[in-house]
Amino acid sequence: IGYVGDARPDKGFNEVVKIIESNDIDNVNFLIQANPPAGGRYNKSILHSIEILKKLEQSKSNLIVKWKSMSESEYADFINEIDVILLLYTRNAGIISGILLEAWEYGKPVITLNGSWVSRMVNEFGGGITIESPGSFKVKEAIEIISKNYDFYSKQAIKAAEVWFSQNNKDKFSEVVSNILKTRNLQVKE
Repeated sequence: IGYVGDARPDKGFNEVVKIIESNDIDNVNFLIQANPPAGGRYNKSILHSIEILKKLEQSKSNLIVKWKSMSESEYADFINEIDVILLLYTRNAGIISGILLEAWEYGKPVITLNGSWVSRMVNEFGGGITIESPGSFKVKEAIEIISKNYDFYSKQAIKAAEVWFSQNNKDKFSEVVSNILKTRNLQVKE
């Protein structure tokens, strides 16, 4: 089970640490990337979770934490080690997740919270499970469902990436912009 990307509260980092700390989910390995955001400093609201994670890293043999950004190849290797990615983004934050698209490209199902952009994408394209709350029991249930049907969810994730990228590429973007400009009677250079 993994968390990938910057350690930020809006990405559900605090909830992921609570899940690991709870010991409610056993018989799984946790692979966590916990590097600070681009500014190099952690948000104050996750400092407590960072300290907890550092202590857990010392005591849990099923926890691996990457504290720094990774090269492209290290990142690819890291994602390949993960079976399911936790994307517990804050509800109604309107945050678009590149990690969702990367997860799908690698055939990795995701678990996300209802009400986020990620959940809207999962509901539309598949490739994961949407849960109502980030509690460890809800996450555990979702992990069990995905585990029992892993090939289905993995194939669904790959298909979701293919469909999403076919609908959201530079040609489609150019077409949308051109249509907007045309409807506003602005000159469009072809």
